[in-house]
Amino acid sequence: MVSKEEFQIGGLQKLTLLDFPGKVSAMVFTIGCNMRCPFCHNYELVKDADKIKDLVDPQEVIDYLKKRKGVLDGIVITGGEPTLQRGLKDFIKTIKEETGLLVKLDSNGLNPSILKELIDEIIYKTDFSDVKHLLELVRQSKSRLQSDLSSSGNSTASTRALSHFSEGYRLMEEMNGIAMYRAIVKMEKQLESDPQSFIDQIRYLHERVFAKDRLMISFTGKQDVFERALPILRKHLALLPDTSEKMTGGKLDFENVKEGFTDASQIQYVCRAGDFKAHGYQFSGYLRMLKMILSYDYLWTNVRVLGGAYGCFANFTREGEGYFVSYRDPNLSKTNTVFEGVPEYLKNFDPDERTMTGYVISTFGAVDTPMGAEAKGTRSMNAYLTGISYEQVQRERSEILHASAENIRALAPLVQSVLDDGYFCVVGNEKKIAEEKDLFTHIEKMCE
Repeated sequence: MVSKEEFQIGGLQKLTLLDFPGKVSAMVFTIGCNMRCPFCHNYELVKDADKIKDLVDPQEVIDYLKKRKGVLDGIVITGGEPTLQRGLKDFIKTIKEETGLLVKLDSNGLNPSILKELIDEIIYKTDFSDVKHLLELVRQSKSRLQSDLSSSGNSTASTRALSHFSEGYRLMEEMNGIAMYRAIVKMEKQLESDPQSFIDQIRYLHERVFAKDRLMISFTGKQDVFERALPILRKHLALLPDTSEKMTGGKLDFENVKEGFTDASQIQYVCRAGDFKAHGYQFSGYLRMLKMILSYDYLWTNVRVLGGAYGCFANFTREGEGYFVSYRDPNLSKTNTVFEGVPEYLKNFDPDERTMTGYVISTFGAVDTPMGAEAKGTRSMNAYLTGISYEQVQRERSEILHASAENIRALAPLVQSVLDDGYFCVVGNEKKIAEEKDLFTHIEKMCE
C-alpha cells in the first residue's frame, strides 16, 4: 500500500454528488500544485504545502471505500495537482484492485507524461485473465446500471423511445440504456458458463478498438503545453497497433413500438417522441426557444402544477429528434394527452412583449452559458464530429434574438409531426402500466 509520504492527502470528502457527473462519489484532495491560480478553491492545500502536517493516511481512504462499497460509484482524486504525487499510480491501482470503484482524476494537464503513463496502464496492462475480477466488475456494472435506469427514468424512457428511429440514440441505448442492461445480463451468464469465450471476445475488441487509425485526440490548452505534449502523444501513438480491418455494426433495423417497462416505483416517466426531419422540417433557433417556452409554461402548468409530476421537459435536436418526457409523474395517459395538446397551444400562442422578451433572455442564458476550458474543448470536439459550423450557430442565435410569436406559432405543424410518429415509452409502476395496457404494444419488467 502507498504511504502517506508517497501520496499526500490533505482531506477526504466522504460524499459528493457534483464532482463526478452522474455518480455518487467520495473525493480526496492532494496537497501541492505547480500553479498559483488566484481563483483556486483549495488554496490552503497549495500555499505552504510542505508545512501541512495533518495528512490523511491513504489506507484510511481505502478502508472507507471498502465500507461504502455498494453505495459509492466512484472516487474523485483532485487537489492541488494530483500528478505531483509520486504514489498516484499505486494509489489508483490499489483502489481498483481492492474496491473496483470508478476513478476520476482532476488535473491541470501540465504533467502530460504522468497522464500518458496512466493511460498506458489502462490500455496495455489491463489483465483480462482474472475471471473472478471480471465477474465482479460485470456484476458491479449491472447493479450500477439498474440503479441508474430507475433513478433517471426520464432519460431511460426518452433514450429508449428515440432509439427506435435515431442512430445516435440507438448507440446511447446500446451503451447506457435498457439494451445495455440486457447485454450485461448475458455477459454475466457467459462468464459463469464459458469464461474463456468472454475473455477471447474482450481481447478481440481491445486489439481492434485501440488502434492508430481509430484514435482521435482533442487538445484544449495553451500552445506551449501542446508543444510539450505532442512528442509524448507521438510516443503513445507508436505503441498502438495498425489495423486495416473495418468494424461495422451492419444496417440498423428500426421499429415503431410503444413500450412499457415496469419497476418497483410508484411513479412514471412518460415519453413521446418523433423525427421531424423525416417530415421535411429543419432545426432552427426557434426550436431552442420552443423548448424553453414549453418547459416553463405549457408543460410546467399542465404536467407539473396541475398533474403533480416533479417535472416535464421538451427537446428538439439538430438531427431532427423531438420528444416530450415527464419526471416522477403520478399520471400516464393524462400526461400523454397533455403532450397531444401542444400543437393547439402553439396555434394560440400570443404572449405580450415583456413575456416574449423574457423567453428570449432565458433561451440565450441556456445557449451561451459561461464555459471553462474543458467545456469549450468538449463543445469544439462535438462540433467537429457533427459538422456544425460557426455560421450555423450564429444563424440560430440570430433567430432567437429576433424571434416573434408568429415564428413560434409556425412550429405547430412540426410538433404535430413529432406526435404523429407516435414513438412512446413509459418507465414506471407495474399496476399503473397494466391499467393503461391499451397504450402499449409491448410491456415487460425493466430489470430482473
